[in-house]
Amino acid sequence: MAAVGDSAVNIRNEFRRLLADPSLKEWNLASTANGGALKCYSRQIDEPKVWPHWMGITVLPFPAEVVFALVTDGARRPQWDSVMPVYDIVREIPTPDVPELTAHLTYCVTSSMLGGLIAARDYEDVRVLEVHEIDGRKVLDMSWASMPEPEAPPRPGAIRGSNFVAGLRVEELGPNESKLYYMIRSDLKGQMSSWVVNKGMVSALTSITTSIRKTLEADAKSKK
Repeated sequence: MAAVGDSAVNIRNEFRRLLADPSLKEWNLASTANGGALKCYSRQIDEPKVWPHWMGITVLPFPAEVVFALVTDGARRPQWDSVMPVYDIVREIPTPDVPELTAHLTYCVTSSMLGGLIAARDYEDVRVLEVHEIDGRKVLDMSWASMPEPEAPPRPGAIRGSNFVAGLRVEELGPNESKLYYMIRSDLKGQMSSWVVNKGMVSALTSITTSIRKTLEADAKSKK
């Protein structure tokens, strides 16, 4: 159990490192979507280079806490992530040496993508939540990576994938405005071309960030 708790701290530290440079000079702008409102970046530095980091960045007209409450609610995940019909928070992971962190073991299943070119996958991850400040601005992070030693076998019909350290950040820009960073880096296993993987990552980032915005808009409308 202690080893998993240590893993949670390491995931937090690595995720912070990946976003430490606000200029994003190690990231390459790969594409834009939604009229330029979403920018998709790739980063291919760390080994193995066949699996680059992908990250989408967009500004949302909602408070940071509201955005973070939505994206960290496991029960609501399928509302904004159409490729992940299963997202279970299995249990809490103690981090006694770093009490400001909240960590969980999660299990998720992704649907096939690109007309079946990317088959269904399942993942066992350590998820880490943290609220902190950068230059006086509130920042809310949810980072994740695959369990060091998986506890459950792959689901029948799914390929067990592996997530490198990635996650999402919600940065407070104002009372009713926030910036969302959504980062993916997965080893999908199986045989597939880098073109298929890259196309799938851009498609996923576009779908996820657009659906988060639409879900937040629907929530706001329902409260009027």
